[in-house]
Amino acid sequence: QRGRFFGGTLLRRSDDQPVVGAHIILLRGRVLVADGRSDYAGRFELGPMEAEGLELRVEHPGMETLTLDQVFPGGVAATVYHLVPKESRFVKGVVLRRSDRVPIAGATVRLTDGTSTLATRETDGQGRFVLNSAELEPHLTIEAEGYRDYVETLNANGVERQFELIPSVARVRFETGLTALVEGSVLDAGGNDRMQPAIKFLGSGVNGIPDVLVDGKLAERSAYNLAWLEGDALLLHWLGTVSAGERMVFSLR
Repeated sequence: QRGRFFGGTLLRRSDDQPVVGAHIILLRGRVLVADGRSDYAGRFELGPMEAEGLELRVEHPGMETLTLDQVFPGGVAATVYHLVPKESRFVKGVVLRRSDRVPIAGATVRLTDGTSTLATRETDGQGRFVLNSAELEPHLTIEAEGYRDYVETLNANGVERQFELIPSVARVRFETGLTALVEGSVLDAGGNDRMQPAIKFLGSGVNGIPDVLVDGKLAERSAYNLAWLEGDALLLHWLGTVSAGERMVFSLR
């Protein structure tokens, strides 16, 4: 029989508040049958579809993924599905200007899961911030007027970190002793090894192929490949591994 619908309501288990904007996915085997989003009241309805068994997946940045096998369309639309909030994790830090380490107040710090914003805040007068993260390894972006954007995937372990921004104006870089530094990027491996990572450097402003520094030390040429992309961008392919729990700072000179 065709033309049946599958619906229900998504609530947060801790307080029965509606879960808004969750992604509801119905699969048959590995084939997508239907998907959609929960509304302001946590409700959803998908279809029409055949009255056969399906796999239900519900995803939300702040909730643990819910997976149920053998659900059937055409059932009770008032069915309530409770989602479990993810464990709260924190990203703490202080934003400084490289290399004189002056605190940067009013910088915008944003955490995302790659698609959706998890949290955002401005740094205080001492350049500090604290953000709650639903993800263990969120993407961090720091933006401040007069500085190059800082982007990193890090571990939300609550340990205070220092983030150094590079002035975007050459004159300011010269005044702070950064005339030789083109760009910098930090890789935080988190809980898993990062094998042979690739890093893109935008707006390098140099001619030819610069040297590569790892944690401030000149890297052997055999340890990486470096090539120009379109425009003023360079792609660094590091041939080694950033081990789990470790950080490496890659810079061009």
